[in-house]
Amino acid sequence: MLRRHFRLKAKVALLLAVGIPGPYFLLQYFPILQATPAPSIFLDGKIPFIPETMWIYQTLYPCLLLVGFSLFRRHDVIRYSWTLLLASVIADFVFLLHPTFVPRPDFAQGLYGIWTQIERPMNAIPSLHAAFIAISWNYAGTKSRSSMRPAQVLFSVWMIVILISTIATSQHRWLDLAVGLLLGQFCSLLIRRPHPARSVLIVTGSLLEPSGSIAGALLRMLAQRSSEKHGMFSLKIKAVIGEIFVYGILERLGRQRYAAYISEYFKGPPSPPDLTHSLLETMLRKEGIPTDHITVAQVFANPFRTARLLRKHSCIFLSSTLLHDQSELTTVASALKRPWNRVVVGGALTGSLPTTFGAAHIDMLAPGYGEILVPALAPWIQSGFRNHAFESLRVRRIQSMIRVEAFPPSSRDLDFLPSPDFHGQPETIYYESVRGCPYRCSFCNYPYLFSDANFRFKSARKIYDDWMQYAGSGVRTIISLDSLFTIPRKRLDQLCNSLIRAGSPVRWICYVRADDIDLERAQMMREAGAFQVHIGIESGDDAILANMNKKTSAEVNARAIHNLRRAGITSIATLIVGFPGETEQSIQTTLNFLQQNPPDFHFLAAFSTRVPGVPVLSEESKSRFGLVVNTELATMSPYWSHATMDCAKAGVFLRNATKYLIENRISLDAALFHKGLSGYDPAHRAELLDFQEAAIRRYTTLRRFMDAVHQKIDHALARDMAAFFQ
Repeated sequence: MLRRHFRLKAKVALLLAVGIPGPYFLLQYFPILQATPAPSIFLDGKIPFIPETMWIYQTLYPCLLLVGFSLFRRHDVIRYSWTLLLASVIADFVFLLHPTFVPRPDFAQGLYGIWTQIERPMNAIPSLHAAFIAISWNYAGTKSRSSMRPAQVLFSVWMIVILISTIATSQHRWLDLAVGLLLGQFCSLLIRRPHPARSVLIVTGSLLEPSGSIAGALLRMLAQRSSEKHGMFSLKIKAVIGEIFVYGILERLGRQRYAAYISEYFKGPPSPPDLTHSLLETMLRKEGIPTDHITVAQVFANPFRTARLLRKHSCIFLSSTLLHDQSELTTVASALKRPWNRVVVGGALTGSLPTTFGAAHIDMLAPGYGEILVPALAPWIQSGFRNHAFESLRVRRIQSMIRVEAFPPSSRDLDFLPSPDFHGQPETIYYESVRGCPYRCSFCNYPYLFSDANFRFKSARKIYDDWMQYAGSGVRTIISLDSLFTIPRKRLDQLCNSLIRAGSPVRWICYVRADDIDLERAQMMREAGAFQVHIGIESGDDAILANMNKKTSAEVNARAIHNLRRAGITSIATLIVGFPGETEQSIQTTLNFLQQNPPDFHFLAAFSTRVPGVPVLSEESKSRFGLVVNTELATMSPYWSHATMDCAKAGVFLRNATKYLIENRISLDAALFHKGLSGYDPAHRAELLDFQEAAIRRYTTLRRFMDAVHQKIDHALARDMAAFFQ
């Protein structure tokens, strides 16, 4: 408790130790106006002069330190300091304009004699002793431990004893104390906690999303970097993606050389409503709890609106679904935490955090099924956070944070999950129909996101009913966020047949496995409305696919890409660079595979060890591949090294592979055209390939500059890795 935010507390204590006594003693020794006796009332003289109580009088100062150092929250420490300083400043103005004193007896022995030689009989009204007692008494109750109550009672009694000692030592009169107590209470109320409604502010989105402005994204990245540790590999990956964006922006400035539709790929349709926001809002409304919504980008871009919303709501629901690591999570949570609110973090990242994770700015970590957690947490919110029963949840306290987790459903049928309401009649929405995955690819954590390795899914009938309802309200495109939509295959066939019979009322996008996509099934999906799929190719080298436990082959992957093109479905292939066993030759094999079997779009990602518990990070797997990893998870991309490659080399290969695919016109970069993916027309492919090739080849001066930037990052990464792994 005393060690929490110790550096901040120590700095504040030193500043106040200089800032408060300085003006106080300056006005005592150099008064501007003539001092007058402090007013006397009938109570004065009722307590005799007892000089031995001077030591009690002096104990206020360690008591002030004790209160400050015992505060749990950073915001409480800061508010406590400002309140003490404000009371001191107001009192100094009174001492300056209307100085008063209390006559003292002629006594010069012991501690009393020493102190009265230092402090003159000035600055009587208001009593700063009384003001500081009122302030410290207000803040002594901010510790959230019931075991502190007896100590608080003793503390209150001792504060009263100190007040009496100010009279017994003739430092003050009763009126001085009354005015001082009022001053302390006034300052405490002025810098007070708001009393927000028992409502929820829903915060979703990514810290690094490029919405708004590039400058805003860079500022958010800088804020995240301050919390990141060993983040040079993460910076390398961002530089690879950012470089392509910069080339694209410059080429777009001269887009008159291209057809008018090219610019539409960088504007894109309106963003679909956030699924997490819509679902949480639907469930909270059912519980009678009002909500507002803000994105992570807006939290930093619009601080005034953020401050207003944070004062309005008593509870914050922060979704970690699009946050990558602890550094991003702590950066966002610290921007949302206030002394008067409770920050509850849920979503995908919470299932990947170590069980010992605890943060002062997070009150509750809520991994697991939000559909089960929200009804369980509603009474807690509505009671003003006094009801801590949570009988239906697993509960664990980690420092000042509570971790609550819902028990998994008893059935593998997810038809019981509520269907979110989407407001504003959007034309495009997100949808989810499965939890978990029946496969165990070595790099993937999805089966374990909800502390539940079982594969659960909605029925074809449930999906069909939901989609027909959404189609009736104006929805035209549905983006399925499931990690794997094509399993069970029987469910997919039933759904497609139902949609075909209904006239295929919506277009849809989904994630698929290559071995599920034969030509007949691809044609059926296209007839049912599927127009774009994400397919996990991962590698074009069979040995790497085997290491990944992918349960597929380069031949199967190639056949799936061709089947999708023949069926008229756009393919977006994801690939991983640097997986254990990867070499320069295996990367070239993958590039050759893509050249012979080009998807419409590609998305390259570097191998990551960010998520603990995935199969590749088992002790057996580490031993097999000679894999050494950084267990520091305060970065999006922790350092790693294995027998055939390390992350520094993988970063170089990632950049080279990206340039190779673009310069050789193999496929379109999904990161560059991400806004316009859903509007892609295969007839535009040739001109889009021309655009990205020209963008990366044209600006030779900029390329040389970027080469120097990457070289500097590579050297810094190599140095940091060497220091870390030594």
